[in-house]
Amino acid sequence: MDGVEPELRDFYDQKWYEVAKYVSLSNYVWSANFWFINKDKYESLSETERSAIDQAVISTTAWYRAQLEAVYSKIQQEMQAKGVKFNDVNPRPFRELSNPVYAQFGKVWGEAFVSQLRRDAQGE
Repeated sequence: MDGVEPELRDFYDQKWYEVAKYVSLSNYVWSANFWFINKDKYESLSETERSAIDQAVISTTAWYRAQLEAVYSKIQQEMQAKGVKFNDVNPRPFRELSNPVYAQFGKVWGEAFVSQLRRDAQGE
């Protein structure tokens, strides 16, 4: 086997580490923590209620990400104990190669939106 691309928890749960002894952590995908609400219902709420919902989404998203990081850390330690070697991947060359794609989307969605999206993706 030359490679496999499951999410780290799946990699561990499905025991891919038994045959894949190297893991490159590229962190190129982040699974979003989605929250949905009916637009009409949301807009019918008071400013105080909307603010409470907005803050709950922000705080639970931060909580979720912290929990996920703890799980990833534990899984990585357990796999290292089983002989798996982890490589950190430098994201800069990949980001530079994706610049033309972002430029293309900027023409469609607007430069400001795409710039904000990139900042959000990098945790800014």
